[in-house]
Amino acid sequence: MATKTWKGPSGSTATPTSGNWNRSSNWSPYGVPAAGNDVVIGGTSTYALTLNVSATANLNSLTINDSGATLAVGIATLNVTGQSTTAINVTAGQITIAGGKINDAGGLALASGTFLSGRGTVAASLSGGGTITASGGTLDLAGTVSSGINLAIATASGSDLKIDGTATAASAISFSSANQTLEIGTTGNLTIGAAENVSSAKSNLMAAR
Repeated sequence: MATKTWKGPSGSTATPTSGNWNRSSNWSPYGVPAAGNDVVIGGTSTYALTLNVSATANLNSLTINDSGATLAVGIATLNVTGQSTTAINVTAGQITIAGGKINDAGGLALASGTFLSGRGTVAASLSGGGTITASGGTLDLAGTVSSGINLAIATASGSDLKIDGTATAASAISFSSANQTLEIGTTGNLTIGAAENVSSAKSNLMAAR
């Protein structure tokens, strides 16, 4: 399996720059990641890699290990078909999503201090000690969420965290705004390992029927 490492336009693998996924010259070695490839988003700089494709090829794995790196999924679909429980492994940095989807057949690991935020669908088993935040729309977690993950809901309008799998939150979910909704889908189950303190009577808890 080939490894493709992000460098960005006029950047290097050591100091990457911001750019678009589908530009061959943004990768080392040259070429957009293909089916079965292992993708590495690393280096030591601040940048965003934008998924400007409708869907990626079926990658074997994807690793983010730079604290200044952002993988901006947007409305695209990120496909990872490797079977490892850390097929998507975020040891530093963050993933943002804005209506798109993350399909991960293995698992998505978020280390402590890393983030996944936005709206869209995450079809993956989630583990680690990172934070997942629904913001500006519905973020649907369709896989299992392990007990180390911190779940959060932003106060931006329409922020809805939907649980469609079995989830265990590491800490209480903060409620302070009428804009926040926690939704448990028909196949969902949520255990919160701490006492909840809902500070706004306008906050919502929805259970699908």
